[in-house]
Amino acid sequence: MNHNQVDSQDPAESDSQCPEQLAKKRPRPDVLTGVTQCIQTGHGKLYVTINEDSDGRPFELFANIGSSGGFTASFTEALAKIVSTGLRSSVDPEEIASELRGIRSPKIEWHKGDKTQSIPDAIGLAMTRYLEDDPDLDYPHQQNLAEAIGEDATAEHKSDGGTITDQEVSPNVDGNSHEGGEGNKEDATAALLEAGESPECTDCGSMSLYYSEGCKTCRACGWSEC
Repeated sequence: MNHNQVDSQDPAESDSQCPEQLAKKRPRPDVLTGVTQCIQTGHGKLYVTINEDSDGRPFELFANIGSSGGFTASFTEALAKIVSTGLRSSVDPEEIASELRGIRSPKIEWHKGDKTQSIPDAIGLAMTRYLEDDPDLDYPHQQNLAEAIGEDATAEHKSDGGTITDQEVSPNVDGNSHEGGEGNKEDATAALLEAGESPECTDCGSMSLYYSEGCKTCRACGWSEC
């Protein structure tokens, strides 16, 4: 046996056996400053707080929706903790917001001109507004359904060179006509879907919302948003 023989190992092989260095959360300072936004969702008001570090970068996120301790509240808290872990591990906040935006759920709501399709989507919206330095976005002017349908009818008739009557511009959107009432309610529900609204009732959960006199109304339990 040759005692002078040196056991050598390929450096490349040695590197391949070493585990990758995992990111670790930065320690939390005792004092942080931030901003809290209230985002309207189909599950109720969602309060999102984003705190930033001394360099002005997002450091952590808290989200709360109600205090009942139910599934929705626990899911929201868990998601916020995951987002905070990513922020404290130096993950790009814009990438996190992009991943959350667009996630859909059965309950859709509008908030200051933006459609919130789920709680993750609402958290992504809050992060986007924070990153764009516009968390206190004003409400834009929004048309009601009758105005929108009236404008579409006006544009269509103008393109045909026709004239507009009051009956044509003001369709029945409340589903209360005495002629074919059930059919009109189905049309009103379809109009609600076309407007980007969910037909699911926030009170009883049935998929039977329709517009009645400009308000979303449930034909199953009678709930109305007005």
